[in-house]
Amino acid sequence: MGRRTETTDYLKECIADALFQLMETQEIEKIRIDDITELAGVGRMNYFRYFNSKAEVLHYKMGQLFYRWADEHPGLNETPGFDNALAFFRFCLGVKPYIEQLHRHGQMGMMTEFMISPEGYDEMD
Repeated sequence: MGRRTETTDYLKECIADALFQLMETQEIEKIRIDDITELAGVGRMNYFRYFNSKAEVLHYKMGQLFYRWADEHPGLNETPGFDNALAFFRFCLGVKPYIEQLHRHGQMGMMTEFMISPEGYDEMD
C-alpha cells in the first residue's frame, strides 16, 4: 500500500525545508544527506524514495512555492506575454529568500530549468 499524497508531500516538504535551512550556513556541496534527513526528522530511505539529488530537492521546493503562488493568483495562462512575465517577477519577489539562497550557491540555472520543465529536474551542474 502506497503512502497517501498528503504524507508524501509533507515528507518532501520537510526535506526541502531542511536543505534550504542548511544552505543558510553551509555550502551546498558540503551538505550531507544525513544532515538533511536529521534536520528534517525523516529517515535516509525517505530522502532516496523521493529524490535522487539535492538539485531535485531544490526543484521540488521551487515548484511547490510557484504552484502555491499561482493558485493564489488566478489568471495566468500559457500564452507568453507581458502579463505572465510580470507575474513571474512578482513570484520571484515573493520568494526572494529562496532565490537568494539559490544565487549564493550558484544554482540560478535551476530556476531557468524549472521554468522550462516544471515537472522534473535532472541534475545539478
